[in-house]
Amino acid sequence: MIRIKNKKEKIELFLFILGVIGIIVFKVFDNKSNREIFQNQGYAIGVLTQLDKSKAYVSWVPNAKQLTIKTPTVTFTYYVNDSTFIGNYGSDTYPINENLAITGKKYLVVYNKKKPHDGRILLNYPIRDSLEFKNTIRAFTLNPERFNIK
Repeated sequence: MIRIKNKKEKIELFLFILGVIGIIVFKVFDNKSNREIFQNQGYAIGVLTQLDKSKAYVSWVPNAKQLTIKTPTVTFTYYVNDSTFIGNYGSDTYPINENLAITGKKYLVVYNKKKPHDGRILLNYPIRDSLEFKNTIRAFTLNPERFNIK
């Protein structure tokens, strides 16, 4: 049993618990968003415009050193009908394989047909031309489990 001695410790414990609850709610929301995208999916060709690679560094905080880990993030553009969309997310939302990402290259984008601004770029499926795009879509239509969304 944890024994709390003073008001400061009570506040710190409360903030810690609140932070853990916030992280859980955030992850549930992210997973729900991914499920919605992949259950009602549309396809587009997207261009990777920016990749911020993962980093780990130690920074100085008064009276302590703090390890900071930054996960990779991607920014990409894709077109649905006559609209341009810009997607941006980190690897905590959907996996990002930094080794496959080349800025300026075209990849398959899966988006939610009801909310086309919600999309995920699939870096393991580069697209060279419209024929390859059509073949990839056909393969996904036949085997949607390959996304392995949780």
